Amino acid sequence: MGNVTTENISSTLEASTAIPNRQDMDANSLCIVCLSDLFWDEHWSSEQQIMSRLAEKCRVLYVERPVSIFSSLTGVSDSSVMRQWLRWLRGGIRQEGANLTVLSPVPVLPLRYNRFVNKINSWLLRRSVKRGLSKAGFQSPVLWIYSPDAGKLVGTLGECYSVYYCADDWAASKQWWNDGRQVRARETELAAKVDLVVGTSTNIVKRWQQSHANTMLVTNGADVESFKAARDPELKLPDDLQNIPSPRIGYVGCVDSRFDSALYLELAERRPDWNFVIVGPLSGTNLKLASLKQRKNVHFLGSRNRAELPAYLKGFDVCTIPYVCDTLAKSIFPLKFFEYLSAGRPIVSTALPELAPYSRYVHIAHDADVFENSLQASLTNPLPSASDSFLAQNSWEAKAEHLWETLEQAVPHVAVKGTC
Repeated sequence: MGNVTTENISSTLEASTAIPNRQDMDANSLCIVCLSDLFWDEHWSSEQQIMSRLAEKCRVLYVERPVSIFSSLTGVSDSSVMRQWLRWLRGGIRQEGANLTVLSPVPVLPLRYNRFVNKINSWLLRRSVKRGLSKAGFQSPVLWIYSPDAGKLVGTLGECYSVYYCADDWAASKQWWNDGRQVRARETELAAKVDLVVGTSTNIVKRWQQSHANTMLVTNGADVESFKAARDPELKLPDDLQNIPSPRIGYVGCVDSRFDSALYLELAERRPDWNFVIVGPLSGTNLKLASLKQRKNVHFLGSRNRAELPAYLKGFDVCTIPYVCDTLAKSIFPLKFFEYLSAGRPIVSTALPELAPYSRYVHIAHDADVFENSLQASLTNPLPSASDSFLAQNSWEAKAEHLWETLEQAVPHVAVKGTC
């Protein structure tokens, strides 16, 4: 791919209601079935962002991640597991928008990347998804896959085109219940079968280019207009944030294995005059947060609705991306980067390779000393803000439009229309 810069990344990207009757649909119109690795209404990521916008173009069947009897042991809350079981028992299918149907599929066996388990789970999911497609009246859909264990479903759902949207180096994830070699094997099977691989980072794209001829880069984006609300002088700070004195060093997002709790603890100990505010769910096991939670200048505020996040960002003096720099981090393009930029907040990040082209807008810190100094510099002399045109190029609307244009070119025999 050559050298990656802010400019060439941007230019690459310039690029509950009743289910409709099957008889009312045009069989030649484009529709998408998305096999996701997330529940629709959990912490929003690229999957919900992209699909909600493609649903403005065509009909989408969003298939949520299936739960298993072990889901609660892997960081999924008991309430979420129970909710998904109940949704499946009640029929599994619901409308989240005029063109957006969500399927809660049949529960599956744990250890999903094991070859034997994967065969059984694929059989279960194939039956569940086919029933969902029939109920929703979908014919010849584009099969859009986020879940890396779904290779055996490719070619079995009557799809006209298939996409693997790879948002992480799944095999590098530190999960005791998933063996990295098995994860890579299932993911390789999947990539070998699809028509297109989309990667959210240059490292992901370079890896798949070695084995797949049709690969492209689409970095993560932001709901730019929503997060720009953080710049509104009339926007009121949340009550719980007002009670925390400035300077406030903030983080918004999941607190999971990527979050460098040791770094945050060291910074909090060094600077008791700063308050570190964390907004987001605790996701995963063995997070080692006990010492951090004991600090009086560290504040875990928990999950907040997406609509509330701009108000929290407005109250942050500096926003942080404190990810552990390991093998997984080499492939991460953090969702929160463009959200922070849209909010007009100074940003300090650990040394994630994907952010190097954006050093004009973010301080990159290779260790705790540099991170602390960068925070101080951001408080007194912040880096320049991003332009509106640059943010627009990196909005979810721009990403979805680029992907839609790709589908238009790739599936010429399908009548790609405004709505299906």
